Amino acid sequence: MEQGRLFEPPARTQPRLPAKNNGPTSSFVSAVKLTRSGRLGRQLRAVLEALAAHPDTTSAELAEAMKHGDVAWRYVVGRRLPDGRVRGLCANGPHRPCRVTSELAMTWRLSAEGRARLAAGQS
Repeated sequence: MEQGRLFEPPARTQPRLPAKNNGPTSSFVSAVKLTRSGRLGRQLRAVLEALAAHPDTTSAELAEAMKHGDVAWRYVVGRRLPDGRVRGLCANGPHRPCRVTSELAMTWRLSAEGRARLAAGQS
């Protein structure tokens, strides 16, 4: 039997849905719909590609960099970065004042796995 590592998340038998475990049923229905439609994967890929172009940015800075016209990326970025972290595709960097909000915020960067998956056309 192999001993687990203390700081690694437990292995999952099924992919994690982007909804809280104790969230309302409507959140789970929306999460399943988002996943099955492929929108979750497209959003995650767009966020990871932007992160590759803008490493060590806060989520607000990344959303600002991704802004196209009136499209609001702030909440998409805020949700997909933690999803990417759970999947091992990105990680947190140091905290620093955000250039958009002026608040202390964590930065984000691609992991080696994230760079490899982007290069291979996967997310």
